[in-house]
Amino acid sequence: MARARSPLGLVPVAAAALACDPDGAAPPPWHASARALLEQVEADEFRRWPSEVIEGHASHGAFSAVFVNAVFDAARTDPRPRVHWPTGSVLVCEGRDQADGEARTLQIMRREAGSAGGGWIWAQYDGDGEPLDYGTATTCLHCHAAGDDYVRSVSFAGE
Repeated sequence: MARARSPLGLVPVAAAALACDPDGAAPPPWHASARALLEQVEADEFRRWPSEVIEGHASHGAFSAVFVNAVFDAARTDPRPRVHWPTGSVLVCEGRDQADGEARTLQIMRREAGSAGGGWIWAQYDGDGEPLDYGTATTCLHCHAAGDDYVRSVSFAGE
């Protein structure tokens, strides 16, 4: 005859499982994609891309150092009218407390054909490069909707 188990017998097992992950949860499904995107822009040496430091009170920090890849840079200097930034455009934003300070956050926008979120993939990381958000339907859209195809930096938007 099988012996009935008490639900309390599961508590030590659950506690042991939680001890392996201090947050009590596995990484979200987009975590690996966010890490891969960060690895790609770092491999592309984004800090060597054309850039500008912008002062403002954005959620990224008191200052935003914005770096743009060659695809975006060529489009922003092209005098022909456009509706959207071209597929393959990448912007990286370091949120800083001081203009020449260390990054406290990092944000990446990558323009992709046919994606939701205005055509952009969005990612945000803390100062240690840990992914905080990734995807198309992120909190970024609310503020960036006021930009030129979601790009908020006036000088980079050619305005």
